[in-house]
Formats: sequence, structure tokens, C-alpha cells
Amino acid sequence: CAPNKAAEGGVSDLLELVTTLRIFISCVERYPHDSVAGAVAGRALAPLAQATELCVRGVLEEYKDAASRGNLVALLSAVWFIREFCEASISARGLVRQHGGPSLLGPALSNPEADDHLLRESVRLLDCLQGPVGLLQTIPEVLEKGPRVLTALLWRIRESSREPWHGFGSLPPKAVLQAAISSFEAHPDNRNVHDAALALLADLLQSVEYRTAFADVGGWPYVLLMMEARGADLDVQRRGLQILCELQRGGACVGEHM
Repeated sequence: CAPNKAAEGGVSDLLELVTTLRIFISCVERYPHDSVAGAVAGRALAPLAQATELCVRGVLEEYKDAASRGNLVALLSAVWFIREFCEASISARGLVRQHGGPSLLGPALSNPEADDHLLRESVRLLDCLQGPVGLLQTIPEVLEKGPRVLTALLWRIRESSREPWHGFGSLPPKAVLQAAISSFEAHPDNRNVHDAALALLADLLQSVEYRTAFADVGGWPYVLLMMEARGADLDVQRRGLQILCELQRGGACVGEHM
């Protein structure tokens, strides 16, 4: 993009204001009971809240503009800003939800020219707005679409499964396992989908709840067929063996399939 002198000037002025604000915040943190700090903070709260809302609204407007023009560079930048806001601030998440929330991500997730970076950021934002439940509910919607979106979702679900504070434990094991298996069935020839699904399964099956649910959702044929079809792929064989080792720990009706 060509340099925008007006925009550069605005950023410079903003950074100057932020510097002053940081100094004030630092002083308040060091002396929270100071009478001057308390009085100034009380007067500044409403204008700062308004400024925060203006920032979030401004980025949302830029996102919509970039989506309407098909400007993927600006779209990625806007998604990144929104995701940063939402991960750091409950109020920002509320504002984004008021303006469409996850439905805003349609242009980013459905654009066939979207690169992997944009897809990863979009899926991460979806996770921030809706949590693992939102990720899981999106799988059926994108099964028949491009496999790259599906791959990004599977990798993000795996990351969520490793964050115990993230609410992943509330998901039904059968539903999560079925999402991985249905992804393979929808794209039987796509290596990226396979790799993401196998990695997710290898992690999930460390849990006895998931091992117990594995046979019920038809997991055995999926793993065995995958290993047979891609016998020369060392990564697939490694993942497959990892899954089989986990299943040997019990809870998955091993004897009926081995």
C-alpha cells in the first residue's frame, strides 16, 4: 500500500497521547490510593471508554470496507486488530458481538483467495468470540467447502483442547471425535485435513472419556484405513501408531479390532 501521510500523522499524534496515558497509568498503579490519581481517573474514565469504543468501531468499519472491496491485506490487518482487542478486553468482545460477532467472519472464511494466515487469524477470533463450542459448530458448515478452512478449524480445536481453562472440557467427546472423522470423510484425499485430524485424535485419546467414545463414533476404520492408504507417509504412520498406543491403554474396545 502507498504511504498515507494523513494516516501517518494521525498515528503519530495517537502515539503521543498513548505515551502520556501510559505514564498516568503507571503512576496510578504505583500509587493507587493517591487522591490526585483517584480524582483524575474518575474524570478520565468516561472519555477513555468512549475512545476505546471509537477504536473498536473504527476497526470494524475498516474490516467491512476491506471485505466489500476484496482487499485481503487490509482484511487480515483488521481481523488481527479485532482479535487482539477481543483477547484483551471483555468490553471489546461485547462490542464486536453487538456488531455481528462471528457472522462478520464470513468474508474472511469464505474467500477462496484467503491465505493460511488470514484463515488462522479468523479462526482464532472465532474461538475468542464463541469458544470451542463455536469452533465445533462451524465444522459442519464448512465440511463441503475448501479444505483449508477445515484444516484451520481442526488445528485450533486441538490448541483449545490443550488449554484446560478454555472450556474445552464441556464439549461432548463423541461430537468432537465425529468432527475429526467427518472431516476425513469429506476430504479423503487431502493431506492437510488428514494431518490435522490425526493430530487432534492423538491428543484427545489420551483421555479415557475419549477412548471410551472412540468406537461408538466409528473411529477404528478411520485410523486403520488412513494408515493403510498412506503407508509410505511416515508422519501418518507415526500419528497412527501414537493413536493405537493410546487405545491400548483401554476404554476403546481394543480387543474387537486388533
